Formats: sequence, C-alpha cells, structure tokens
Amino acid sequence: MLKVYIRSLGSEGLEFSLSEDANKMPRLFSEFYDKVCVTGKIVTHQDRYILSGNATGTARLECDLSLEEYEQEIRASFEIDVIIGEKSKNDEEPDVIYILEDETEIDISDSISEALSLALPMKRISPKYVGKELEDLHPGMTSKKINIGKEDKAHDDRWAVLKKIKLN
Repeated sequence: MLKVYIRSLGSEGLEFSLSEDANKMPRLFSEFYDKVCVTGKIVTHQDRYILSGNATGTARLECDLSLEEYEQEIRASFEIDVIIGEKSKNDEEPDVIYILEDETEIDISDSISEALSLALPMKRISPKYVGKELEDLHPGMTSKKINIGKEDKAHDDRWAVLKKIKLN
C-alpha cells in the first residue's frame, strides 16, 4: 500500500517519495513486478490536498512481433485530488479521494495502479525489433498470404445483389 502521511503538512507543501513491491498492490496489472516507485509533491488548498508527481515500475512484456519476453520501464504522471469531508450522494467525480478530518494518511495505491496500468504500451515491441516489419523477422509470412481470404470474399456471388442497391 502506498500511503502519504499528511499530519505535519505545512501550507507550502511537502515532497514525498514512496516505494512498494508490485505484488502488494492488488489492482496493479500482472505485467508489473519488482518495485513501484512514486515521487511527488502534496499541496494543501483550503479543504483539499492536491498530489502530483510521477510513478515508475518495471513491466515484463511480450513482443508482438517475435513473441519474446522483454522488460520495459513504465513511467506515468499523476494528479490526485483529495477532499476532506464525507462524500455526498451527488458527488460523482471518479478521480477524487474523500477522507475524514481526523485521518493521518492518504492511500494512493489504487490511483497509482490505474496510472501505471494505463501507461502500458498498446503495441508492445521489444527495443531490439523497433523499426522492423513482420516480414523482416518471418520471411515466410508475407502480406499476400495473409490477405488471401479477403480477395475470395470480394468475388462471392452472394453479395452481388447488395451491390445493385442504390442509396440516396
């Protein structure tokens, strides 16, 4: 659990640095292992705290081209609003954490897990294969062989009736 202590916080803010084992963060995606490190600053503003900073973690990913496993450091920036007081029924803000006045710490584990998980790359390509195409790695696979089924469907007589339909 990543917890920021807020008891002795002055009006000018406070910088913090936290780390936690990735296995101890329940909502963090399984690609992450080792430590998750968080650095940031917390600032007070009337009845709220604003936490901002960066989180880093190492992920074990599978390359989309070669299917080899590789490791990549994932970085994510975050900004978390924390409001002092109880959440009312009309409050629907998903990015806000509510705490009671007598609480001494803020648990930011879920927000950090979400930020890091969203920072995972959609296209996962190992650094040694960046800039290479699938045909370079697997010469037997060409785009013509992959698109064979698409050409056959274009000449299917069952669709000929639909081609004659005139749309305004």
